[in-house]
Amino acid sequence: MRVLYDGVIYRIQHYGGVVRYFNGLIHNLPESIHPTLLATSPPSIGPTHPNLKTHIESCGPLLWPIKPLRKQIIARRTFQRLESEKPDVFHPTYYYSSLRHLFQQVKVPTVVTVYDLIHERFPAQMDPKGKQRALKIAALKRADAIICISHSTKRDLLNYYSIAEEKLQVVHLGCDFDVATSPPQPNQIRPYLLYVGGRDSYKNFNRFLSAFASLRRKNADVLLRCIGGKPFSPDEKKILAQLDLEPYISNEGFLDDFAMKQAYSGAIALVYPSLYEGFGIPILEAMHCGTAVITSNQASMPEVAGDAAILFDPYSVESMAASMERIFDSETRGIHVTAGLQRASHFSWSKAAAESVKVYEAVSGLKRAAA
Repeated sequence: MRVLYDGVIYRIQHYGGVVRYFNGLIHNLPESIHPTLLATSPPSIGPTHPNLKTHIESCGPLLWPIKPLRKQIIARRTFQRLESEKPDVFHPTYYYSSLRHLFQQVKVPTVVTVYDLIHERFPAQMDPKGKQRALKIAALKRADAIICISHSTKRDLLNYYSIAEEKLQVVHLGCDFDVATSPPQPNQIRPYLLYVGGRDSYKNFNRFLSAFASLRRKNADVLLRCIGGKPFSPDEKKILAQLDLEPYISNEGFLDDFAMKQAYSGAIALVYPSLYEGFGIPILEAMHCGTAVITSNQASMPEVAGDAAILFDPYSVESMAASMERIFDSETRGIHVTAGLQRASHFSWSKAAAESVKVYEAVSGLKRAAA
């Protein structure tokens, strides 16, 4: 089976959640699948697969600055590549495709992945002009099958849009972090909690800071490491100063996988206070590294964490602070570390790839030779 991936996301993200999704998916496809990736430039950290072909569809340096013309040329070349490759399935990597206006002419069965409904749930903050929602609606209309990365995302999708439920298939994400290969953490003089990800309003970071300040009044040695986001904004710095937290918090930006596994394995716990997520990969990453998890009881977080994490009300500073205080008990932490390793074993990229192939088979009418 030939599957073509429109690599738009590799232009949008360096190594964000959706990039990790497609890297994990493509890498774990069975060898009976022949994937092709279309991109406008070589991905800095792209997928690998023994049968993978990558085509760079560009318009040359002279025309690149002319945005309308560039889009037309890339769309036409992408369409021509799609016709010449004759894939059995087309799986765009994001809600809009480099094909743009030519997409309606495509006859290839199409699979679209829905990651979350963040633009619908928080439109004022995340999508005030409705651009992302419009792109998503167009993608959903042209999809022959839709993969949702959690049951929570599926419920939200059915709640916001009129879609036949039989078109939807839940495929949980995986994680390629492994406690057996996690590097040892350098000697840490003081204990720390870990926060991973961006800090958009729905991530609930400001409320988390208040809870952390409350925790420090009882655990004065504890530090906080923030990884994966932008530098602190002026407003965030103001809050840190007001709470007297500046000396106790570091913001380390993006780390490679080796350093991330070190950060997870050395932490007292990952705290994941988000109000909404489509899945929550850091929960799995932490559990794979043998790290206790404290997370929100909203949206997809309980679905991913199961009974292995300490759950709190993300709208309550008191609930969050009390949950963080519990994890400093070594017996409690050990119970959640053990439960987390067991929980993480239920999720893998090989399982996600196998379930995605079933979706490809259903829309294309093809079965693998080994089936």
